[in-house]
Amino acid sequence: MKLPYFLRRSVRNKVTALVVATTLAALVVTAVALAVYNFRDYQQTKLAEIPGVVPSLKQRIEGCVFAGRCAQATELCRQVAPALELKAPGHLAACHYAPKEALAA
Repeated sequence: MKLPYFLRRSVRNKVTALVVATTLAALVVTAVALAVYNFRDYQQTKLAEIPGVVPSLKQRIEGCVFAGRCAQATELCRQVAPALELKAPGHLAACHYAPKEALAA
């Protein structure tokens, strides 16, 4: 494996060069494996569709971007954009009314 130019200049020792090359190769293989695994997992889960029309991005959207399409939207949603919060372990949501599950402290 030929090292990129910036690494060839900085690496003086052939053993160090071999270690760097091996580490880079292992990182690439790991990254590809994770990407394939995540893609397969992504394909098996289907997101729920939100009815309605996607708002135009030509104008600034006040409040929640889903307020026009959400059945639970209130005046608060139309005026104040919700912050992104941890609602459950590994689940983030930006909704004023999304239920919070018990989070481990």
